[in-house]
Amino acid sequence: LLLSFLTLTQTNIKAHIDYTFKSPVLQSSTDLQPGAVSLFSNVKPNVNARITVMDATGGVTLSAIDENWTGFDEAFQPFINIKQNANGYVEFKIEFLNALNGNLQQQGQIPVTCIDVDGETYDDGILYEQDQVEYMPGYYDFKMTGGNLQVVNPPNWVAIKNTSGFSYEGIDTVAKDVMATVVNRNTSTFLLRIGALNTSDEESEIRYRSVYFKKF
Repeated sequence: LLLSFLTLTQTNIKAHIDYTFKSPVLQSSTDLQPGAVSLFSNVKPNVNARITVMDATGGVTLSAIDENWTGFDEAFQPFINIKQNANGYVEFKIEFLNALNGNLQQQGQIPVTCIDVDGETYDDGILYEQDQVEYMPGYYDFKMTGGNLQVVNPPNWVAIKNTSGFSYEGIDTVAKDVMATVVNRNTSTFLLRIGALNTSDEESEIRYRSVYFKKF
């Protein structure tokens, strides 16, 4: 009985597959602009993901829908351009589809982890990265120590804001003090905002962002 239990447990662990976002294909509209629709195939077995650029606000624009030359190939990695004195987001709608018929497919749970939500200090100001994840029945979690993040749960959104301006080199999954996880349950669709606050009058920058669809 013990052997059977251990075998079943290990099988269940192996059966848990995280979402993987690779090789998007533009489906309609103008690339990188509001209204652009991209399809990510096989984000998990028999599931595709459709990502629509809904809006770009406050001096923040989309530079690339998904890049993998830095960070992690499995993560959703939009690159955003932050202008001087910017305070805004690029908003995405993420829909999970049945790969066979294209219909929306409800997911039991969708873990979304914004990693490397750090910043940059300039001579005349500071850049603070900031993300928001639409919040449905579920939960969210983050490391409260470290002093780098403020995470608040206003109605319908979990807001993740860097407050220190400290910059970690590259993109990694080690810096737990600049990541937060939101887990939504029983939905096929949610909104994600990737952005920044830039207080500099002179500096603009492309920021490499990384969102893992798994728990940390």
